Amino acid sequence: EPGRPLVPRRPVPAPDSRVRLVDVSQANEWLAVVDWNCKLFDGVQNYYAASVHAAANEYGLQVARLTHAVNKCAEAVNLCRKASPELQEQFKKAHGLARAAHATAKHDNDMVYFDKVPAVTTLPKLPRAAMVRPIRLPELD
Repeated sequence: EPGRPLVPRRPVPAPDSRVRLVDVSQANEWLAVVDWNCKLFDGVQNYYAASVHAAANEYGLQVARLTHAVNKCAEAVNLCRKASPELQEQFKKAHGLARAAHATAKHDNDMVYFDKVPAVTTLPKLPRAAMVRPIRLPELD
């Protein structure tokens, strides 16, 4: 419902004396969106990591990262089929970029470099970085 906050300022006890912060249907919708984004972000980070491998002349590693990127972006596109057309377009755009880069890298590796393409599970994990700084909200004390 518009204007209704998802999380009230103070938890209100439900009739069964448990705290209910979010409607179950809303929570499930948001969990689905989080899942789509996790898959998309995994694909996008591997898409960009592939350019680091290309710059280091590691063409097999580049193809492996791009293969993973294409697969994860495709999963995200399939999962968000019921979302708004604008959101779907963003996911499809990321998938298209990864697919085009993969086709080029695979062709170059197959025709010029002949590097072995390892399984993505054997590649080093990408470093993680904090994107936000946690803060304590006085309203929640």
